[in-house]
Amino acid sequence: MSLGTSWAYNVDLSPPVAGHIYDGVPGSVLADIDFQTDMSALNIYWEGVHDPHSAIKEYYISVGTCPGCDDVLGRQAIGIVSSFMLDHVHFGAGLTYYTSLTACNTAELCTTLGTDGVMMDNSPPSVGLVMDGSRDHDTEYQSIR
Repeated sequence: MSLGTSWAYNVDLSPPVAGHIYDGVPGSVLADIDFQTDMSALNIYWEGVHDPHSAIKEYYISVGTCPGCDDVLGRQAIGIVSSFMLDHVHFGAGLTYYTSLTACNTAELCTTLGTDGVMMDNSPPSVGLVMDGSRDHDTEYQSIR
């Protein structure tokens, strides 16, 4: 008579559940920013990404100048973290940068999320002209009856 045993295992057929990904620093006043003046680093963080059947094995990040592109930073494994800072990169003024986050579980099933982008803009506003009046007429004086 012989006896065979094995470890119990789970069969996971579903990818991780997508949460939310934000441009910005965790804990800041705004959850997601659309513009930033600091040209030295790009910060992103995410919440709610999980897998109910197995564990998240790895997160991957890519950054580009269009949604889903990786022309700034190709896909990089970043471990099991909930935020990422990309620095030591020359960011162009006036360009919008989009980050893609891919979460993979232990069954090698993956889910990808993307930010809505953040524009790097360190230029001051343009000087405008304030006119009181209608269209091309600047009113010097005004009376009320």
